[in-house]
Amino acid sequence: MELTEDEEQEPILEVESQFYETMRDEFVAKYPDRFLLIYGAELIGDFETFSDATDEGVRQFGTGPFLVRKSGDEELVLTTFTLMMAD
Repeated sequence: MELTEDEEQEPILEVESQFYETMRDEFVAKYPDRFLLIYGAELIGDFETFSDATDEGVRQFGTGPFLVRKSGDEELVLTTFTLMMAD
């Protein structure tokens, strides 16, 4: 699979990560200890569990990319997962 010019230049989730960092203080105040679903430069929703946030991300955006991050966490940990569908 070949990448488009935009994909070659911008790391995956760079926009989402920068958006989170820009909004971090507001997110921590409004959504303490919540899992935030971020797509592009938009907060899609806040969720009680990581699973709830990823389920909604997959429902809306398929396999992504989208960012799920716990509000207030100092360190960003990215996890790759594969969804398999049986016929």
